[in-house]
Amino acid sequence: MSGPEILYYAPDAASSRLVETALAALDAAPVKLKDSKELDGTSQAEACLIWPDADFWTAPGGAFYDPVFRSKTIFLKGESLLDSADLSGFSAVMDLPLRAGTLIDKLRQYFKSGPVYAAPEEIMLGAALFYPRELRFLAEKEGPAVALTEKERDILLVLYQAGTPGLERQALLDQVWAYAQGVETHTLETHIYRLRQKIEADPAAPKLLVNEDGVYKLAGI
Repeated sequence: MSGPEILYYAPDAASSRLVETALAALDAAPVKLKDSKELDGTSQAEACLIWPDADFWTAPGGAFYDPVFRSKTIFLKGESLLDSADLSGFSAVMDLPLRAGTLIDKLRQYFKSGPVYAAPEEIMLGAALFYPRELRFLAEKEGPAVALTEKERDILLVLYQAGTPGLERQALLDQVWAYAQGVETHTLETHIYRLRQKIEADPAAPKLLVNEDGVYKLAGI
């Protein structure tokens, strides 16, 4: 499979088959989680499908309550879910039962729209504010807004979702350009150069969009 890696959790064989059928239709690479403890360390995943049971709600803290993790997670909501359960921040919440075709349509919408589909309206990056859906960036809360292109927005979003580990050059290319073939070698560097001109006080000495030992990351997240 050549598509994106998608982590998922499903509580039984039947639900696992439904999820795997949907992912196979998208040529995705499914990675099954055994339990909620395996959610920790999943910040590099491009998307997650969670079909939770009681274990997910009793596990203290961890990735399940992390806003970055929730922003790229499709939550499958069963009848047994407590009304008091906090479902805020998820990319999508889908009621169960559902058909594989419905899930496939939702996943296609997710990847067709790129990372912005899962993005919160406002993201704080240190003192800066980033509005991915509006293609705006403010170096300071009361400062002037800078307009971003869609690719510039996607670079910031993908790095935000990658968290502190960041992404190596090829991984960033794959995610922003959606595994497109034939992307020129200087494409990423050109976009990052232009993006730094917009968001850095001194583009020659970047403090927000940095590269450390070949790994791109956002400081201040």
